[in-house]
Amino acid sequence: MKRAIIAVLAVLLAASAGAAELENGITIETQRVFHGASTGARYYGWTGGVVTLPSKNGGVLSFNLWNDIPLNGTSCLNYFRSDVGGKRILVPSYATANQIVEPYAEDRAWGAGGVQRISIGIPAGVGSIQFDAPQSQTGIELSDLRFAEGAAVPPGTFAAEVVRDLGAPVLEVGRIIVGKTTGKKFYGYSSGVIHLPSMAGGFLSFKFWNDQRVGQSWTLNKLNLSAGGRKEIFSQYTTSLDLKEVYKDAEDHGPAGGGTITIQLPEGISRVEFNNEGSMMGLEITDPVYAKGSPVIMSFKEEINATDRVLVDLGRIFTGATTGRKYYGYDGGTIILPSLAGGTLTFRLWNDHPTGTLAIGNTLILKAGSASQSYQSVSLIQDRPELYNEDKGWGPAGGAEFTFRVPVGAGFIQVSRGMSQTGIELSDLWFAPGR
Repeated sequence: MKRAIIAVLAVLLAASAGAAELENGITIETQRVFHGASTGARYYGWTGGVVTLPSKNGGVLSFNLWNDIPLNGTSCLNYFRSDVGGKRILVPSYATANQIVEPYAEDRAWGAGGVQRISIGIPAGVGSIQFDAPQSQTGIELSDLRFAEGAAVPPGTFAAEVVRDLGAPVLEVGRIIVGKTTGKKFYGYSSGVIHLPSMAGGFLSFKFWNDQRVGQSWTLNKLNLSAGGRKEIFSQYTTSLDLKEVYKDAEDHGPAGGGTITIQLPEGISRVEFNNEGSMMGLEITDPVYAKGSPVIMSFKEEINATDRVLVDLGRIFTGATTGRKYYGYDGGTIILPSLAGGTLTFRLWNDHPTGTLAIGNTLILKAGSASQSYQSVSLIQDRPELYNEDKGWGPAGGAEFTFRVPVGAGFIQVSRGMSQTGIELSDLWFAPGR
């Protein structure tokens, strides 16, 4: 931003200086006058100037107040300062690049950004005012100057009215990646800044996504937020069952989750910072919206995946030669759950039963968080309904249905064998979250 500011200062210094302009009976003299590339409107300013009124009878001086903002910038905070009738006026002018109304004809890399119309009470006997822009990050601009002689002076020294839509926040991140199906832009990866469209206080909401690998995996990410002195951490668990789409430039990854973050921000906050410290993968932000409303604290409405499907990673998959049923197992592995909501896993348990063996006895052990349970499976040769496609000397036997209660906060189930004669197989798995 500093380099960009230096560049615009050089342009402004090269512009015509000290020219007096007449608008609606008001004379204004500033360092230079720029023109809107779209409307041709005149923008007076940069660091200060003099406004001469058409009379000394008192009234209300009004004008639009803008910031000089680069079109590829983020946000800036400037100030309009003046002394009117012995009273000090200091008007903050905060604006983002999304609030640029048009670029300048003289420098199309920059434009006038803002949403405010300022009204200043002018007491009788005052014929002119001087103004400057102390501690401003860029320059200030005035346009559409008007003087209402004899009009009632607004309460206080000035009044500021929002006259344009605030628009969406500006996201400043290290990476923008695009969804292959929707074309939606996802902002983030490791950290970033959300530049708010106003410092007046209000609601910020957006969607929080995990960068999720395609395939049988799970991700637990942390979104660390900082707004002023307030800090919050939100966690989001996802699996490849949560994938909405893949990225155009990284088809082995995609956005998953999409929980909604809502933050109530006090007056004076212009930015919210975030990072993914403590996360397994990158994170993304989309759909930022800013508005006023009733006060709430930071909140996270997680998108809970209520599917009954699970992801099974048990090392081997055999297929029934007769039924086509899939049998997962042999020694052990992991069952990945669709959420951290807890619930009940239902499954059928089988023994790997070879031809020529009358009876097999096996043990299955399941663990999830603080929960652990073992299951005994004894099968006879006549309990084998079919053989495996992959090995016709073996087949599944037994097939009793069991359930396992998963505690809240557990994202996966560890599967292993105890004292077993052969391998174990699981089939017909389904999960009822929250039950």
